[in-house]
Amino acid sequence: MTKSRTVPMGFYHPDGMVPAWNQASTYAGDGGHIATLPEVIAARLASTNDAWVWNTYFTTRSAEYLGRSAAGNLILIVAHGVGPMSTLEGVKKAYSYSFKSKDRDHRGGRISHQEFLDLEAGKYGPVFVVDYDSYAARFQYPFIEATRRLDAMQGDPLLIARLGGESTAAAFIDRATRMHQDFLTVRLDPKLEGAPRALLALHRLKNRLMKFDAMLNPYIVQNSDESNLPYFAYNCLHPDGDLAFAHLLSVGANWPVHYHGEKYPSLSTEISVHSWHDGTRLLAVPLKADMKMVLEGPDAHELVSEHWRELMIPTQNPVPVRMMTLQKMSGEWFTEYREPESVMDSGESQYLVTSIEPVGEQQVFTTPILGYYGFFKYEVDSVEKMAPLGANAYYFTGDPKIDYEDDDMVSQSCPIQFYRVQVDQTRQLMRANQLVRDFDLMIRLMGV
Repeated sequence: MTKSRTVPMGFYHPDGMVPAWNQASTYAGDGGHIATLPEVIAARLASTNDAWVWNTYFTTRSAEYLGRSAAGNLILIVAHGVGPMSTLEGVKKAYSYSFKSKDRDHRGGRISHQEFLDLEAGKYGPVFVVDYDSYAARFQYPFIEATRRLDAMQGDPLLIARLGGESTAAAFIDRATRMHQDFLTVRLDPKLEGAPRALLALHRLKNRLMKFDAMLNPYIVQNSDESNLPYFAYNCLHPDGDLAFAHLLSVGANWPVHYHGEKYPSLSTEISVHSWHDGTRLLAVPLKADMKMVLEGPDAHELVSEHWRELMIPTQNPVPVRMMTLQKMSGEWFTEYREPESVMDSGESQYLVTSIEPVGEQQVFTTPILGYYGFFKYEVDSVEKMAPLGANAYYFTGDPKIDYEDDDMVSQSCPIQFYRVQVDQTRQLMRANQLVRDFDLMIRLMGV
């Protein structure tokens, strides 16, 4: 029997859409569902400005389609929770146009033209229809430009469609504007960081009375298309008669964006279409959910750190390691997992250290730059060569730095301390990529 829950929760999965959808659906339970874009906006509007739901992205069960109408003109259709892509099977079918392409020359999702016409006719349920040409004519660079507050207030038909109606769009514009004004007020006077809302409102009002344009008319939203399949491309403007373009809709975090030519950044949200290979975070909405509180959802790495004692599992055929990488986690020493021939630390704990003793003084380890300079890569053999007698483990005690010769990057250096350790190899810590695939265990550890 599925546990009854009332709190919406976000679900991200490193393997993409399908497992994220399955876990979100399991959590939502009987009668629950995955949130549409208007529901994500409703959750944001019900939350405080610093709430997590404002500061991350979501893919939603809202979908946007582009094709020829029954009358022959190019239209956008936005459907929230209804239509061909309202189920996981429908989503996979639409996006299979790209992920099943052997030549990798197919991009985006597709539905049949008949399904598109059925959407337009309302056979799946209520939808929003926007004439493509008239909408694109509103912009010099459609689906690239951001929209200012005053322009949005005049009625942006695609914004209204994507947000599910005029009332939600108006509420979003008002809230997004006030959040930007609070952000810019603190930006102009950093001493107001963390100030009471009444004081912040007073300073915000002062700036508005000064008719400070960056305060009154910021860029608050950007309606985007698919970056690898822009709507203005020829194949979008002249779709195959048997197919129409089909994508889920995503909404980004409310982040500061410095638009070209502007003195000050704007706190802005991007609403875009989802590519199959984009990261996927879905919001699970149980039946009778209270949208005023949204849980972040399971983070496998954090759960491993917090509950490591419960996640120690028997080791199958432990392999001796001559030189072990160490890390600290939750006040304990562990060795790290390390793949054969790997030149990067995994950052994941494996065996619990039962005794530890420093060997020698701290040294500086230097390695050639192996590939991209932004990653610290090194050969373990190089560490072994400088290890003092009796050492079988090491720990980097600081951050690596890049070494230069005549402005050229030649190597990387990092302080290192060697140790003599004993470890318990009978049990090893479950890896995050194992835990993330065990829904029941993650939810139990979270206590929800």
